Amino acid sequence: MEHIKKNIVITGANSGIGYALASKFAKKNNIIAADKDDFALQKLSELGIKTFVADISKKESVDRLFEFALDTFGDIDIFIANAGFGYFERIDGANYGRIENIFSTNVFSPIYSLQKFIELGENKDRQFVIVASGIGKIPVPGYSLYSATKAPSTLLKKPCAPNFPQIFV
Repeated sequence: MEHIKKNIVITGANSGIGYALASKFAKKNNIIAADKDDFALQKLSELGIKTFVADISKKESVDRLFEFALDTFGDIDIFIANAGFGYFERIDGANYGRIENIFSTNVFSPIYSLQKFIELGENKDRQFVIVASGIGKIPVPGYSLYSATKAPSTLLKKPCAPNFPQIFV
């Protein structure tokens, strides 16, 4: 049976899970690896993977990523919202910018990306994946903000399932 290439977009692809997924899936699929670190994406580009430099915490960057993917592939079969980060810190000391930055990347971007993905139309083979973390269910001292941003990802699937069963967390 012949494998049908999928068009896959992966955010947070400069290292870790995102890099590993992009490297592995590229052997049999069309990949766009997105990250804000242009230098790190060069390694993926050398593997023949299309790369896209963007700060995924920004709405405009998510919009541009979708435009690029649709212009490049014509459609997106799988979107993997992997971009995310955490601070190891105490929660004391007011810093609205840090709160906004982590929530924009870890919460708002995956949800907005899901909404954009759903707008592409119904397709039984289409899948949306949010890379979550156990820290969203079992918080760890020192990762208050990170835990708070990972909990929404783990909770998002259940209310979305009746209308969009192809979401995976």
